Amino acid sequence: MNFLFLVMLFPLLGFVLLISFQKLFSKYMISTIGVGSICLSVLCATWVSFDFLNHVSANESESSFFFVQSVYTWISLIDFCIPVVFRLDGLSLSMLLLVTWVSFLIHIYSLSYMSDHPSYFRFLAYMNLFVANMIILILADNLLLMYFGWEGVGLCSYLLIGFYYVDKKHGESALKSFLVTRIGDIFLLCAIFMFYACFHTLDVYKLMSCVSTEFFSISPNLIALFLVIAAVAKSAQFPFQIWLSDAMVAPAPVSALIHAATMVTAGVYLIARTHNVFVIAPNILYVIGVIGSITLIISSCSALVQTDIKKILAYSTVGQISYMFIALSVQAWESSIFHLMVHAFFKALLFLASGSLIMICHGEQNIFKIGKLYTSTPLIYFSFLVGGASLSAIPIVTSGFYSKGEVLWNVFLSNNSLFIIAGLIGSFLTSLYTFRMIFIIFYSGSNVVKSKSCYDIFQGLSLLILLVLSTCFGALLRLPMFGALPSSMQILNNGVCVYNKFVFEICLGVIVISGCFLSGLYYLCSYRFMLLDKLLNCLLGRVFVEFVFVGWGCDWIYKHIVIKPYLLIARVFSFDPVHYVLYFSVRNIVNFFSDRLVLSENGQIRHYIMSVIFGITVLLLILMFL
Repeated sequence: MNFLFLVMLFPLLGFVLLISFQKLFSKYMISTIGVGSICLSVLCATWVSFDFLNHVSANESESSFFFVQSVYTWISLIDFCIPVVFRLDGLSLSMLLLVTWVSFLIHIYSLSYMSDHPSYFRFLAYMNLFVANMIILILADNLLLMYFGWEGVGLCSYLLIGFYYVDKKHGESALKSFLVTRIGDIFLLCAIFMFYACFHTLDVYKLMSCVSTEFFSISPNLIALFLVIAAVAKSAQFPFQIWLSDAMVAPAPVSALIHAATMVTAGVYLIARTHNVFVIAPNILYVIGVIGSITLIISSCSALVQTDIKKILAYSTVGQISYMFIALSVQAWESSIFHLMVHAFFKALLFLASGSLIMICHGEQNIFKIGKLYTSTPLIYFSFLVGGASLSAIPIVTSGFYSKGEVLWNVFLSNNSLFIIAGLIGSFLTSLYTFRMIFIIFYSGSNVVKSKSCYDIFQGLSLLILLVLSTCFGALLRLPMFGALPSSMQILNNGVCVYNKFVFEICLGVIVISGCFLSGLYYLCSYRFMLLDKLLNCLLGRVFVEFVFVGWGCDWIYKHIVIKPYLLIARVFSFDPVHYVLYFSVRNIVNFFSDRLVLSENGQIRHYIMSVIFGITVLLLILMFL
């Protein structure tokens, strides 16, 4: 486990080499450095995980095992010291393996997808830096180092979302994501300040032990609320979900990385890591569940009317993150992380498959202009089928069924009717819009493909591995937390509970399959629901669909409530009266004397002699009277 720091160091070195010496490297060398650095990081993470598991098996008597590695001292003042220390426990181990392995598969996919771009080196450099910052965030032993990684992934997301910077809209989308997530960054920084004011330490594990035993000088509800706002902004939950759909202008590997293994999962990790604060602030936990429930419904409805394939997947990410937030709200910590892991598999699969699909369809992303592809693109077809089935939580055969089922079962045991109703409605809508997308793309619409699929071995390898992980085999990779997170309060082992869970899973399966069936009935069998068509085609129905299509008007609200007032205030305060008074008064005085002094430089010697005599006379008079 002494190699732990190398997991972060290799991607960081890859970034430095690619940025510093890219003109000296061939494209093959750029690919070797960019992907090889992530490969070395994966090998180190895997070695560290085996070493960690061996230590756990050798110390079975300990309820919680962790490993700490000190690298160097970052900040050292009189009473303030911030070391760069990495800590590995069950939670960070699970996240570390997930981030490194999924990122590695995405990098392999990028070898062919992005290799023809003239700024290929810049793409791989940003991706490496993204992974390095996410690893820092995961392994950080103190909040300030975690904040460094938190800001790093925000910066890298800005760089990668705006990678095609020639198009002005791409730059605007990148700026939008950066500014919206910046709101959460500010609240996280304020929470860090409040933690230090209360306990005079930023060590995460010391803070979590102090939370349970010591008195807060600042309300724990306020600190927990600030942490929630930070997590909500970073994970694109209501009301900050507006940035994620616009982030789809990025290349497909970037979308897969942001949505699957990094960025949006950082908020879930933050709450799970600081769970002790929320245990003593149950009101804030309820707020988390309400936010997740609202986000789940509005994102699912928005996905149901989208025509852009990547925006459908973006809204589905928002919805699946909502499930994780709902699980956190009922203190089902491990279930939330389990769904985070499984979601990374099938969402990376769907985004990479969509990238290959868009590439062979000559850049077309409208699902109604892509169709009848199930025979010409078999691997992409099965990737969408398996990934969509896991996203929808099709029973038994998909990993998504086990993770989402566990989340909803814990919510059901919490006896919170609002959250369980929202979760079940979200499950139905998820299967509805997911198979709407699949049926339209592969069985109907207009076929724009001019030739057979052109993805190569790199794309195919990544898709195949993620495809297997999205099946029920992916659910077997779950790692125990080893005491890093408390067990759910609703876990029961009696026979009645097992029977009730079985019945609940059957009900969930029926809901999911019914959504698939209705979607197939409407889009495949041309069976029209007359009442539904009338509702959608009337004036009120068209207005509602358009309202949902544009994200429930959230962008319009932000524009008129936040952006325009801010610009007006900035315009008012752009007039600085002090500046104008000083500028015009000093300028006029200087100009006045300058004009007079210029008159004395007329080139006539007699005027110069008389001015010298006048000056000497004045000087003598002054000396006589002093």
